[in-house]
Amino acid sequence: MIFLKPEYLYLMLIPLLVLIVLIATNKSTLDRYYSKEVLKRLKISDGSIGQKGRNIFLFLALVLMTIALARPVIPKGEVNVKSSTTDILLAIDVSKSMLADDMYPNRLEFAKKRAIEFMRSFKSARFGVVAFSSVGFLVSPLSEDIPTVEYLVKNLNTDSLNQKGTDLMTPLQLANKFLKNEKEKVLVIFSDGGDSKDFSKEITYAKEHDIKVYIYAVGTKRGSTIKENGVVLTDKKGNIVITRLNGAIKELALKSGGAYIVGDYTGKSIKALEKAIKQKIYETNKREKKIKTYKELFYYPLWAAILFMLFGFSSMPRRKLQKVAPMLLVAFMMFAPSLKASSLFDFQVIKKADNSYKNKNYKESAKLYSKLLKDKNTPELHYDLANSLYKQKKYKEALKEYEQINSKDSSLMFKKYYNEGNAYAYLKKYDEAIKAYEKALKIDPKDEDARHNLELIKKLKKKKQNKQNRQNKKNKKNKNSKNSNSGKNGKNDNKQNKNRKREKQQKNGQEKKQNKKREKQKNQEKNRTKKQNKQKNSNKKEQAMGAKVVDKKAMSKAEEKKWTQMLLGKNPKTLPLMLPTKPRKLDKNENQW
Repeated sequence: MIFLKPEYLYLMLIPLLVLIVLIATNKSTLDRYYSKEVLKRLKISDGSIGQKGRNIFLFLALVLMTIALARPVIPKGEVNVKSSTTDILLAIDVSKSMLADDMYPNRLEFAKKRAIEFMRSFKSARFGVVAFSSVGFLVSPLSEDIPTVEYLVKNLNTDSLNQKGTDLMTPLQLANKFLKNEKEKVLVIFSDGGDSKDFSKEITYAKEHDIKVYIYAVGTKRGSTIKENGVVLTDKKGNIVITRLNGAIKELALKSGGAYIVGDYTGKSIKALEKAIKQKIYETNKREKKIKTYKELFYYPLWAAILFMLFGFSSMPRRKLQKVAPMLLVAFMMFAPSLKASSLFDFQVIKKADNSYKNKNYKESAKLYSKLLKDKNTPELHYDLANSLYKQKKYKEALKEYEQINSKDSSLMFKKYYNEGNAYAYLKKYDEAIKAYEKALKIDPKDEDARHNLELIKKLKKKKQNKQNRQNKKNKKNKNSKNSNSGKNGKNDNKQNKNRKREKQQKNGQEKKQNKKREKQKNQEKNRTKKQNKQKNSNKKEQAMGAKVVDKKAMSKAEEKKWTQMLLGKNPKTLPLMLPTKPRKLDKNENQW
């Protein structure tokens, strides 16, 4: 048996010795004034162990508790645990061209932020960081301590290297140096590509040393000026220098077996970079760790300590128990909230809430967080509940939860103000959003997202104010025009009366014309009906002649010849041609006839 934390035994050694001395030398007031023989006659046994016996029980309980704290174990053996990671070297360009502001706030700050996001998203990997311009240096060796590497990356600037220009051979040489033991070396370069258009040397070097280059392009094709300490850089002739994204760097990435990704403000580019690396190289560095296993024994001395404490308290006289009992009740009431049955299972509810939030089931997570808030009113739970409401686009309810957060944790307060600004922005309450972002920047003035959002909201506020000003001007013009027209109305009344009389006369003339048209149309209808009656009479005569034709079979040949000669001698009759007509469209003031 061994102790995994023997320091507890050494720390408790001195107080235990002091307790032994006190127990041995301590005497009651009766023992000081009376002899043992007299006390035997005076004392009446009440079934209690006595003061020394109780002290011994409590002393043994304390000793056993210290042994349990020292964590006694029995070693079982060793277990080999295999772990596999990907070793990735990040190269960040710190040349002067990275100060161009075509990427917010500039190319270098944008590249650093994306590098940190990449390290956080790519799990099970070790990262090393180098900085380069025309020369390079090591920022951090390969490490799994991501927070430390992030801190070093955040503090990179163009003053780290005073050299001009961008030489992409330097990160390749550093990758070959620091990734010696790797079969396939992974190098991720955050750069604008520099000025070179021929990367044949770099491509041959990468192929010879099995380096797969992944380029994360930082910059735009339009380009931008370079500002250093607020001054725009110029060349020797005094012309303003404009730097653009070098697209020729794409050949180095593709021909070396890597990938070329253009940076953007969303997380899609980082996900694409991670996916490209995992498809080609995954878990390059396989290692084995030996972990010792133990059988825990701390619960045996702990149970024994609890028993000795019960014996010690149960052997007390009733009077002392009556004094001690209220103190025990007060202590129990103080610690009772932490011993509730519901609080024992809070970790399970928190786990469910976190999983539902990760799975984008925000309604369920909101319900679970609200349940937890009934038992524990903590700022963290208010923050989680507010986030789940925010994801449901319930911005007003989310703001109520954010307002209840008050903590000494600066990171939590920064997130609170930042999210409040976003919520107010969605509600188009630009003044409140600006105040929230300003509070967030007071806590972390280097945060780029908060500063970027603050500038956007200020622009939106200006647009809104301009629209309101335009509307106010239009309203004023309309009012002035109405006032001017009110003075002219008196003069125009006479003219309007004259115009009304003219309009009446014109209407009467039009009505007379329409009546004449209607009479003509009626006469035309009468003539048509007469013609139709004549046609009906002629049709009846022809039908009678046709009856004779039906009886043609009963005629003799001589009668048929006479009938044909008579028919040929008569002139043919024609019927009036009836054409189909379309209904005529009536005028506005014309009635149907």
